[in-house]
Amino acid sequence: MKQTEKELEAEKALLMKEVTGCGNLVHGSLFSRYLTCSRPGCRCHAGEKHGPVTCLSIMRNGRKCQQYVPRCLEADAAAAVDAYNRILALLDRISEINLALLKLRSPGRTGAGRRAKQVK
Repeated sequence: MKQTEKELEAEKALLMKEVTGCGNLVHGSLFSRYLTCSRPGCRCHAGEKHGPVTCLSIMRNGRKCQQYVPRCLEADAAAAVDAYNRILALLDRISEINLALLKLRSPGRTGAGRRAKQVK
């Protein structure tokens, strides 16, 4: 079912309000890994590695980096990554709405996929 211009504008306003309400965002992904330490006689060198520990994979200056996340901050880091992904989804939907509004407001257009006649 096609939405009217008024319905699209109302949905867009709600989405924009949600976008402005998001605060802590992190563009990255969380993962767990096992580590080997620097102590020569440690059990981790015999195969019993430390962990799992949570890390955040991020891009810095075009390079992929890993950042350790303390156990007490794992929930905060996960929420920040989720918030970033939610913002991306909201922006995609806002973009779709804006395209639909352009089509609705376009003078002389009767449907999607039609091309304007080119004058030679």
